[in-house]
Amino acid sequence: MRITENDKTITLIAGGRLTPSEFAKLTINEKIECLLHLNGSNKASMILDDSNPELLIQTLPMWDIFQIIHEVGAENAIDIFQLATPEQVRFILDLELWEDWTISVEETVKWIEIILSTGEANALRLLSEIDQELLILFLKKTLSVGGGLDDIINSEDHQGDWDHTFDEIFFLNIHDEEHSELTLKFLEFLYNEDHKLYRSLMLGAESELTSELEEVAGQFRAGRIADEGLPASIDGPGYYARRMN
Repeated sequence: MRITENDKTITLIAGGRLTPSEFAKLTINEKIECLLHLNGSNKASMILDDSNPELLIQTLPMWDIFQIIHEVGAENAIDIFQLATPEQVRFILDLELWEDWTISVEETVKWIEIILSTGEANALRLLSEIDQELLILFLKKTLSVGGGLDDIINSEDHQGDWDHTFDEIFFLNIHDEEHSELTLKFLEFLYNEDHKLYRSLMLGAESELTSELEEVAGQFRAGRIADEGLPASIDGPGYYARRMN
């Protein structure tokens, strides 16, 4: 591949890459063209060494962001993920969280933990960018909710046997003990930092049907996947392996 800038030509040898100083001299379009020819780990290194990594990340195609995340591992790509656009975040989770026509609790737990590890401000931003139906679906799969804003005084839920409550309004029974610590950490974070979102998720988890949540969240996902020219039934990791072979 040859990249030309201001009558200077830099040749990328197969399997090699530009030095950070050489890369820094390129225009944004040339940088993106260069990145498209690198594997995920080399992409990540070049991006994070750049003076404006956020611009590079947010300019990359959706699939290339997923490639980085998949190749270096979600836990090692936090710096990339937290600079992504809302559309990129949703695309990554569309490919990472779903198994057939519902979400994987294990994968969702992993990604919520990653999001919470990015720091308060980033975590709030990232969580606000995820479809609420998906977050409610995760809660429906891990706990049950009683109480609610209309039943603060006379609700029989106050006399029930519940595992936890943050506010004496919503009451929780944990069904997934394996992930209970992370689930409660997630809800406590929202209760303290974004009470509006916390309340919305609690109301949804109490009243929404799992089948309807799967249908609506699945439709949102299918639409976004279709916009990228991918099949609605895509298995992200499996499709990636086939595509790269």
